[in-house]
Amino acid sequence: EFFLEGVIETAGAAVDTAQRLLMMLDADREKLERQGRRVGSLLRVHEALANQPILSLTGIRKSTGLSFPAASAAMDILVEQGMAREFTGRRRARLFAYDEYLAILNEGVDMP
Repeated sequence: EFFLEGVIETAGAAVDTAQRLLMMLDADREKLERQGRRVGSLLRVHEALANQPILSLTGIRKSTGLSFPAASAAMDILVEQGMAREFTGRRRARLFAYDEYLAILNEGVDMP
């Protein structure tokens, strides 16, 4: 009975996390759809980050099929919108994180 209660609680938390992620992704997608002519590139980059919330521009290019300038410009907009963050501080081989996505996934996890 104890273990069954643990499974039920864990499953409930997983469903809650998945629902919150979907709501966040939908809200971010709606914001991006208002960006005009670059919306196609933006949505492709957003989807790539949703599939792998820490990515380099090279990874984004491979995942989306976009050119480097298109991927870079789209990522710049995601950063401006506060959806992504560059965290290496470098000019080359930069890595980007989908912070809110990662925050939702990491809730309740004790990090050292």
